[in-house]
Amino acid sequence: MKARVFCSSHNRDLIEELKTALPPEVLQNDPGLLNAPGQDIGSFKRKSQGFIFVPEPVTRFSNPEVLEDFQRDVLLSLFFLNSLFTSIQIGDPNLSFKTVPDGPAYQKLLIIYDQHGTLEQENNPYRLFLDMLARMEAHGRMSQKVSDLITIARTPDELEAALDKRIDARQNVTKHTFDATEEEWRRMREELLANRYKAKPGFDLGILTDLRTGIKRGVAGFTSARPSNLLSQRECWRVAEGYAERNFATISGIGLTGHMGYLHIAAKQYNAPSLGWITAEVLDIECPPLDADFIGISDTIYERMYQISLHSRETIIGVGGMAGAGTSQEGLAELLLQIHGSNAVRFIKRNDDIALKPTFVDDRLGILEPFIKLADVLGLNQGHIRRCIGSDDILAASLEHEKDCARSFTPRTSFQQAVRLSPASILGK
Repeated sequence: MKARVFCSSHNRDLIEELKTALPPEVLQNDPGLLNAPGQDIGSFKRKSQGFIFVPEPVTRFSNPEVLEDFQRDVLLSLFFLNSLFTSIQIGDPNLSFKTVPDGPAYQKLLIIYDQHGTLEQENNPYRLFLDMLARMEAHGRMSQKVSDLITIARTPDELEAALDKRIDARQNVTKHTFDATEEEWRRMREELLANRYKAKPGFDLGILTDLRTGIKRGVAGFTSARPSNLLSQRECWRVAEGYAERNFATISGIGLTGHMGYLHIAAKQYNAPSLGWITAEVLDIECPPLDADFIGISDTIYERMYQISLHSRETIIGVGGMAGAGTSQEGLAELLLQIHGSNAVRFIKRNDDIALKPTFVDDRLGILEPFIKLADVLGLNQGHIRRCIGSDDILAASLEHEKDCARSFTPRTSFQQAVRLSPASILGK
């Protein structure tokens, strides 16, 4: 089998050790083999039957000479692992393979090779990420067991055994049309793929910016796409209601499954705009709501997060206290936007100082505590990532931030202050 390796390009020792642990025929010998964090995951999903991730010891954080590169490499590796994990869950055909043409399909392998026991370190980023997935599984946020998707190997023999592992690929993943017919879904898909967005007549993205103050009036909401208990549903509803009362638009992955659907339905119930961006991968298995005010399509989850963050004043991760693998993927993407210096996640103060847009993490059930720790360990929480307990805490934090905005902030995307822009002009069409 052919495997691609994710390992920090700044730790040559780990790379050399891995080369000795793997049979030569396993490694794909393209130039970017061991420097994969700098590459687009979509370009090689189809080429590999397995993906090997190599965690680094926490001691790497103490070396200031490589800290920024290390932060980026770790985040990219975890983001790619999370993205592959999520794509396998939704049955991405590019993440299955056959050993013989007419044989069964197997899911591609996700392996963490931990030869030095770095996962035993309390604050290792990979350990925190796996802890978060375990909590999601315990709360019923997973369609499959984490252990069925990610294998941990600690010796060369275990690594070889992991590479020989065969797990049946997911087949016939449920497709959702909701209130749409198959024909309406087909037409929407064609329009989105052709035009890159679909908007209600008269709607433009310029309404998300207060022209007097330049402050955004959108909130990005990320949460589980699986249904749950009534209390968590009510929490989602209360968040959407609280923002709608203040004339905020709800911006999300614009789906109707689970908690994500509750956000959209509640926003429309209170006559607030509901909009979002979706990837072509998700559009193949789910029809967005027909009554959405705006739907954009993105080629990658990273691009999708950029657009959602760009048009939001603040972000909520885990609305309702619930979060799945897609939620953690969105949180990691936002951290990547931060480390890459993206304007989508920043404000500029009137004195030209830069400030990060706030992120409220609803940790009511403790699922997302490891995500907050991960941001802290990587040195990326500059006080803008705030742990909240439930909807009332989130809304209170948002009101506090709104007062701060009125005193001292102007969005960095200030070109939108003077003119109302159509979706086409903002998207560069």
